[in-house]
Amino acid sequence: MKEPANRFVGARFIARKYAVSERHVLLLAAAKKIPSIRVGRCIRFSEAAVAAALEGGTNP
Repeated sequence: MKEPANRFVGARFIARKYAVSERHVLLLAAAKKIPSIRVGRCIRFSEAAVAAALEGGTNP
C-alpha cells in the first residue's frame, strides 16, 4: 500500500479515506485515539500519523 504523505488534512478527508463519519473522526481525536492539532478553530490531522495510529494501534 502506498505510504501516506506527511501533510495536515481536515476531518472530512480522514473520514472519507477510512469510510467513517466526520463526527467519528472528531470523537477519536477527542479521546486521544488518533493524533490531532488545533489551528485556531480548526482541527487538523497528520495523514501519516493517523495511518500509523490506526494501523499500529499507537498514538505518537
